[in-house]
Amino acid sequence: IALLWSFNEDVQEHAAGTLANLSVNADNAEKIVEEGGMPLLIGLLRSPNERVQEQAAVAIRNLSVEPANEIKIMEEGGIPPLLALLRYNSESFQRQGTITLRNLSVHDE
Repeated sequence: IALLWSFNEDVQEHAAGTLANLSVNADNAEKIVEEGGMPLLIGLLRSPNERVQEQAAVAIRNLSVEPANEIKIMEEGGIPPLLALLRYNSESFQRQGTITLRNLSVHDE
């Protein structure tokens, strides 16, 4: 998670990608959120580097599956950058944003 703070965009990309892979597992997802990964990943959605943005979007998508994380994504200001993904000319960006927003809308909380 600390590597998400790096000024090196390659390091950010690989750190976010690693968290995206780890976040598929519910226990790992919980640890990522507990250790403060959510606001950093949301911040990376605003990176000027599209590869960094995409890896962060995948990680957030995976984290959004857990109902407890929905509120955290909203509280950390995740909705505006997720909506911004829908405006990209990239099907992958649009898919990540759409799936994450769908996940956030599924539960009653």
